[in-house]
Amino acid sequence: MAGYADQTEVFQPVATGPPPPQIRDRTDHPVPRLNIDQPFGALATNKFYANFFLGSQTQGVWCHPYSLRWSKGRYSWGMTVSHVEANQRVYGPQQPEVPGNPTKYFINPLGVPQVILSAAELGGSTILTTDSLQAFSANANLIPYPTSSSRITFPLVQGMGFVTAVYTRLQPYIQTGIGFRSLSRGAVSRYGVFKYQLTLQDNTQWLLYAVPLDGQDPQLRFESNSLLSG
Repeated sequence: MAGYADQTEVFQPVATGPPPPQIRDRTDHPVPRLNIDQPFGALATNKFYANFFLGSQTQGVWCHPYSLRWSKGRYSWGMTVSHVEANQRVYGPQQPEVPGNPTKYFINPLGVPQVILSAAELGGSTILTTDSLQAFSANANLIPYPTSSSRITFPLVQGMGFVTAVYTRLQPYIQTGIGFRSLSRGAVSRYGVFKYQLTLQDNTQWLLYAVPLDGQDPQLRFESNSLLSG
């Protein structure tokens, strides 16, 4: 074997002709990347935000501690925001043969529509686009229809402490698939920032901060037990 290896030049090409006819070539990728608004630069693979431009675009994106998922007509056309508490986990059977009797697995609930950030103008023509794709961040945009200049932009960063929705020429809708129990105003120490506490029917509480560009009170109000508008 050593003598054979010594006589073989590993850097010489095995073949220089075209592939055999049974190996077909194609100029595109077998998995289409949908609605990416980034005309230049290489696109990385295996990123935490990739579900927003692959397949149906409705699988979750885990930003930690929150997960985001496009509702796409289920409950809403907005962006579902979920946060799993420890008491929501489901544990599998214990393993008595292992010291400490650990469980074999645990399951987090997926896609719980706790808070949905949407707009009155979103509907069946809504599209989800992405832009500014970087190694650890990206923007996701919900646009009422393909040629519209209105949008909700969600800056995505892993480990983000808040979920931000930037509204451009849209009327905010705050929705839930669980049901709102109460809405209360909170005090803030900065002009132009309006604080709300949302209590859902499952007793979870969410804080919402609204920062209008004109500094005017958005006056969030109940339209139903699943919809707030402002």
